[in-house]
Amino acid sequence: MGTLSSGTKRFVPVSENIIREAMRISEKNGVPLRDFMEKILETVVSYMRYKPNLLDVIHTLDALEDLRRIGCVMLPQNLVRKILENASEEDFRELLEELGRAASWYGVVAKAKRGSSIENIQTALQIWLPNIEVYVASTDGSPSSYKLVVSPPVHIASSPRVIDRLSMILETVVSSIIGSMGGSILSITNSNGIISVVFSLGSK
Repeated sequence: MGTLSSGTKRFVPVSENIIREAMRISEKNGVPLRDFMEKILETVVSYMRYKPNLLDVIHTLDALEDLRRIGCVMLPQNLVRKILENASEEDFRELLEELGRAASWYGVVAKAKRGSSIENIQTALQIWLPNIEVYVASTDGSPSSYKLVVSPPVHIASSPRVIDRLSMILETVVSSIIGSMGGSILSITNSNGIISVVFSLGSK
């Protein structure tokens, strides 16, 4: 069995099991098999221009779809900065609680789909916190204990109020995702907006 590439037509060997599954899905969606396969390849290849690792591409696409399902949207950083600067204390607390709930729900879904490995936790955090440095390392003496450091971008922290609120958001999202993906937080510190978390992650 094979499938056809876009442009110049060329047969490419594909597993019979994959073809059968693709046929099942394409029939379910009322799309011709050839169009279905070409659309998948076109989409994946376009993402792989920026993320060469295929598994990372698939995880990223699936994770972004999970975000969409739970009602999350991405906002420009200048708008985020204005919200953090101008929101009332009551509105900010409501925002913080909603982010915590959404991050926890996302973590539950991500764990069910992709497991609770340290790599999947890091991927989840990077999806939730784009343009924010997320560094993870094993701690000495325990193969299941990790230290995670999250550092916000300098250009978004325009005032002490924004720095303080952004650090609260980071702490909420990080702790919610780690907890909902099977991690146990051992300690968490906040120093000038930089969040440092030590947590354990047992075998699941």
